[in-house]
Amino acid sequence: MLRFFSGFVSLLLLGPGLRAADYAGTPGRFSATVVSNSLSHLHVRDFCQDSLGYMWIATARGLNRYNGYEYRQFFHSKRDTLTLDNDMIYSLCLDSQHRLWVGTSTGVNRYDFAGDRFIRYRADYGSVYDIFEDPAGDVWIATNSGVGRIDQERQRVVMNAPSQGVSASALLCDETGRLWAGTTEGLACFRPGDGRKRESVIVPIPGQRRANCICPDPQGIFMIGTSSGVVFFAPQTGRFLPLPALLASDKTLSSASIHFIREIAPLKYLIGTAANGLFLYDALRQQLRHNPSEYTEPMNSQELLSCSVDRQGNVWVGSFDKGAAVYSTQQDFFNCKPELSSVFRNIFTTRIIEDRYRNLWVGTRYKGLYHYDRSGRVRVYDTSNSRIFRDNSNLVEELFIDSRGQMWIACAEQIVVGTFTRSGDFSIRRIIPLSGTTGAATITEDDEGNIWFGLQSGLFRIRGGAPEGGLESICTANVPKIYRLASGKMLFSIYGSGLFEIGDDLSYAQLKMPTPKAAAIAGHCIDIFEDGEHRVWFGSYNEGAMCLAGDSCRTFSMADGLPCNDIICIKADRDGNLWMSTTNGLSRIGHNFSVTNYFDYDGTQGDLYNEKGGLLDADGTMYFTGYNGLTVFDPRLISRNSCPPRINIEDLKIHNESVRPDAGKGSILKNAVAFSEEVRLDHRHSVVTIDYAGIDFTTPRKLTYAYKLEGFDQH
Repeated sequence: MLRFFSGFVSLLLLGPGLRAADYAGTPGRFSATVVSNSLSHLHVRDFCQDSLGYMWIATARGLNRYNGYEYRQFFHSKRDTLTLDNDMIYSLCLDSQHRLWVGTSTGVNRYDFAGDRFIRYRADYGSVYDIFEDPAGDVWIATNSGVGRIDQERQRVVMNAPSQGVSASALLCDETGRLWAGTTEGLACFRPGDGRKRESVIVPIPGQRRANCICPDPQGIFMIGTSSGVVFFAPQTGRFLPLPALLASDKTLSSASIHFIREIAPLKYLIGTAANGLFLYDALRQQLRHNPSEYTEPMNSQELLSCSVDRQGNVWVGSFDKGAAVYSTQQDFFNCKPELSSVFRNIFTTRIIEDRYRNLWVGTRYKGLYHYDRSGRVRVYDTSNSRIFRDNSNLVEELFIDSRGQMWIACAEQIVVGTFTRSGDFSIRRIIPLSGTTGAATITEDDEGNIWFGLQSGLFRIRGGAPEGGLESICTANVPKIYRLASGKMLFSIYGSGLFEIGDDLSYAQLKMPTPKAAAIAGHCIDIFEDGEHRVWFGSYNEGAMCLAGDSCRTFSMADGLPCNDIICIKADRDGNLWMSTTNGLSRIGHNFSVTNYFDYDGTQGDLYNEKGGLLDADGTMYFTGYNGLTVFDPRLISRNSCPPRINIEDLKIHNESVRPDAGKGSILKNAVAFSEEVRLDHRHSVVTIDYAGIDFTTPRKLTYAYKLEGFDQH
């Protein structure tokens, strides 16, 4: 709470909440956010999260502090000794006393949080490549002149012989408290002692390789990134260990210069290289993947310089030329099948069905028909290899598998029916030409085995579902959806007119709507779905959705929390929650009709979905088609996040001018505003502005805020 005294007014920030941020706690595909757009430079060497939750990013031109929305940037100024000593930032470290240390190309700096200033520790030791605090609380630096210790009392750096003259790039303590440094000559081990200086012994790395980085595993073994591959070292015995065959046999990794090795999850390591991209090493399963898309897209740099894991478990990766990206472990419930998602990424998908072999068939616009089996094998049908398509549009408008095991495919100007095998072989039995009349088709089967088609040109039926049967016209109109209810009744929509029920004699009668709003939804209905409680749901363009259950009717729109009023596909999960894809996001309707929305920044494959393209498969996984690929997720893994992000007061303005702390010049702030519990104002401070932010690096747009001015109405 921050109190302002002008009379007596206090501002109570109630804090941010995640209006619809549900997170999962199981491993899967990470969702990436590029954070490079406003960085001071795209060359990112280090990350550090401070005690307030901010992420500090070291670049080749200045230091950046990121709150999830915007950057505050710090630069060297020749006229101000309380700024950084240099803009080339190499290393960052937050010590146990919550002091931020910044290594540059000319020295080391400490950021004074309360005073909002930098204190310089200059000496003739050159660039500071790493900063490390040992168990005793001493802060050490690795420089191109060796290893030094920061003497905080005298505000200087004490270099340690005999490492002087040997360039050091990494620091780490082993389980016994010995300090190790990665150097150009190999590993340097500093023996513990009572003195401020520690003598060292150099342990050369086989092949005369330099040690660029050091990462300990849970057993205390050092994984060392060198100028040519990775080596394992046991500090307890001082011996190098045999490299796992998986790592030793990879020629690309073995020849690469390693910039970092970082454990991002138990026994899972990211390995960044100088010119060969990124490796993901799973030590438990003994798996090695080169440039895994879940950690490289959308940044796609081949030279990765830095990596860090923040307190929320987000993985940060910095590059030589593409800036930085953060990969959220909290959003991994979307695209839980990364191999499948990668196949269809940035492909306009239209329909998806599951066959009796539990393989998937996916229709697209422009790319044809895909068969994706459970082992990940992909087969594609298009104009180059199949008569399914008449033109190069390769458009699939609808997919349906009937009770006889036949697949019906509605394309741009024809309907194709055929049979298929487990391996994805498709044999055409008949092609029904329908020049210019398909248009966002819908196909279903009634209880008697008749196949029904809803097309832009009308409603049609093939009696008995026989491929050779004639196409019988029922009505002439634009029919976007026909649906069989559990009772056997057949409903269909005529766009612009309403909803209709088909009688036994093939006559059809319009359903009467109880309210004008329901009538508007019926007139623009694009999808129909019956849930497990036999409630019938209708999605529409422009008008929202409605639920009919007997004589009751409930409508939903943006006023009820939906992201937009175009509800174009409705499916239910195994727990009975309704999922609706729209033209601006994905929505879940809970049992109490509460609405939760998900967007591309939650990890979905975009916000623009395709109508009637959804599936609940036999495993309970859900799929929705869209303009940018397939959104795939397991609804059972989604849990509510009950921990709101930390909130910080970032700036105090008087008459629109920021107030800086200055204890000696009459400033109303003695410390930075984030470290001030009380601020006293008088009559001169009539216009007060407060900037505040909740720290969330992956979904800041979902934060909502509340605040209260205590006592404001009393003065």
